Amino acid sequence: MPWGLEIGPLASVGALMVSLLALWISWRVYRRQASADLPVVSADLIRHAEGWWRVKISVLNRSPVEWSAAAVTVRKPRGARILREQSLSRSQADKPWVIEQDPLPDPATLSNRAKTFLAVLPAGQGGSHRSDSMLVWVPPSRRSAILSIRVSLSSKDAARRQITTDIVRALSEAARTAKA
Repeated sequence: MPWGLEIGPLASVGALMVSLLALWISWRVYRRQASADLPVVSADLIRHAEGWWRVKISVLNRSPVEWSAAAVTVRKPRGARILREQSLSRSQADKPWVIEQDPLPDPATLSNRAKTFLAVLPAGQGGSHRSDSMLVWVPPSRRSAILSIRVSLSSKDAARRQITTDIVRALSEAARTAKA
């Protein structure tokens, strides 16, 4: 039978195609499950004062381990400075429940990196969603159209994982124009 000899190679090619398709599908399912366990980082940008922006960074943990962020870095625009908003707050000695806001510091005394104490508990526990507010000074320039902030997170499990998230937001037209 001449056609019997042709079925063998066709069947093996078909089996190879099915096995490659199964491999591709299982790889995609694994990648989707792995990314579903990572925390979600988001940011809200609000104009605070002339040249200053308030950035509220929120982290939602969807994984079964605790995650924390140690630092936040401003990458763009060049010359931008950042500080944690809570570092400007202080309470009175006789009234600890009254919190006063210190005036905004000189941007020359700041750096492009700020410490944060943002820690989120594992998913399903009470503190799996946390946020921290930062103040960012953006120099007035025509190049200051985009604000780029990098948040580095690390897990607290035995096999310490680290992820880095870049948050990019467009600034309003008023913030971009240089002072004359």
